[in-house]
Amino acid sequence: MESSTRARAARGRAILARTILPPPSRGPAQPPGMPFQEARPPMQARFSRPVLTWLDRDPAFRQLARQLDDLVALQRVLHKASGGAPVTVSGLADGTLTVVVPGAAWASRLRQVEPSLVAALAREGVRVQRLKIRPRRQAEAAAPPRAPKKPPPPEALAALAALRAEAGAPALQQALARMLARHGAGSPLRPEAVRR
Repeated sequence: MESSTRARAARGRAILARTILPPPSRGPAQPPGMPFQEARPPMQARFSRPVLTWLDRDPAFRQLARQLDDLVALQRVLHKASGGAPVTVSGLADGTLTVVVPGAAWASRLRQVEPSLVAALAREGVRVQRLKIRPRRQAEAAAPPRAPKKPPPPEALAALAALRAEAGAPALQQALARMLARHGAGSPLRPEAVRR
């Protein structure tokens, strides 16, 4: 137990050293034509050691490191049990393991085999009653603006007006009248007016 705590603390220090602490400076480059000046020795971060020591001693950091290690272990087991599905474990609360997958198709596949995944986790000693499988939301691109529809050509409107005049059914005549009014040909056009 003590060795795993030390290993986690060492990993935490390495991660913090790579992400938080700036690399040591080598000093500014010498501009051409200037007399030679000795380069300054690289600056050392004075606060790096106390911060890392404080993080090693902080119980909240140690608890967070333990939780992270546990979630990574769960993710490995789930990845193996699911046949290599691209899963990301995002949390475990009240017996519900939350898993994020790349899309809805993966979510559907994993929901179908959820009982076998829960059984595989139980064989590893993890008490999980259910999985909450969520697809990762992709940033949706805005739909391109719709191009305005072109109005129907006058020949088509004239043909609709002729059909309206010849139609015997009043319902069809009313529908054609509404269509002609919507397209700006409210007054009936005579078919003779259109030349071909």
